[in-house]
Amino acid sequence: MGKTANGAVSEPVGARAAKQWGEGYRVIGTEFVDTTFLSGTKDERREWSLTNRTPLRGMYEGTRIGYLDFAQTSGTNRTLVDSPTMMGSAGESFTYLQKLVPFFHTVSVVPSQMYDALILVEDATPTTML
Repeated sequence: MGKTANGAVSEPVGARAAKQWGEGYRVIGTEFVDTTFLSGTKDERREWSLTNRTPLRGMYEGTRIGYLDFAQTSGTNRTLVDSPTMMGSAGESFTYLQKLVPFFHTVSVVPSQMYDALILVEDATPTTML
């Protein structure tokens, strides 16, 4: 969870932790390019696949592990993390309409206000349900 609510009804865990520990706590977000994930109800779950054409992807060239600390960004990359950006967001009760319309599976956030750092996952796959 991010440092800011971003329209959420309750305060995110990341915001509570940042308030409690200040600079002693780092909020690290994730973003995906291609993902397959499980979603649905407790009785019926299925796999969904999405491709997210995130503008943040280019910032990771030259990184070894897809991790970027925003404090180390400058120039064009700094402008990007300080600007509203559409980031992937998919969760429980995902529907076919959400898959078809990117507006329904993305959220607009200012990455540097939401997170201290970001991990980019090129190809995310679901866990195996037990």
